[in-house]
Amino acid sequence: MNVQNKRWRALAGYWLDLYRLSRARFVNAHSYLKFVHLRAVARRCGASTFIETGTYRGVTAYRCSFVFKSVFTIEIQPELATAAATFLARRPNVRVICGDAVSELGRVFQNNT
Repeated sequence: MNVQNKRWRALAGYWLDLYRLSRARFVNAHSYLKFVHLRAVARRCGASTFIETGTYRGVTAYRCSFVFKSVFTIEIQPELATAAATFLARRPNVRVICGDAVSELGRVFQNNT
C-alpha cells in the first residue's frame, strides 16, 4: 500500500515481497519493490523521464523524482490529484496532471518531446 512518509512500512513491504518471492507465492508487488525495478530499468536504458498513470497518493512519483529528471503523473480523480499535488509540491521536477490518461498521455508526449 502506498502511504506517504512511511519508510518503515515500505521497507517491511519490500522484505515481505522478497519472502513471498522466495516461497514462490508472489502475488502483487509492494510499491517499494516496484520502485526498485523502475530505478534499475532507468539505469539500464538511461531514461530521464518517468510517466505514471494512476497517481493515487503520489508515493511512486515522489520516489521516482529522485531518479528521473522529469516525472509526470496522471490521476483521473480530482480529490486524489489534489492530495498528490500537495504532497509532491516540494519536488520541482514532478508535474501532477488531473485527467484521463487516455487523453492526457498524448499531450504529455506532444509537449515534452
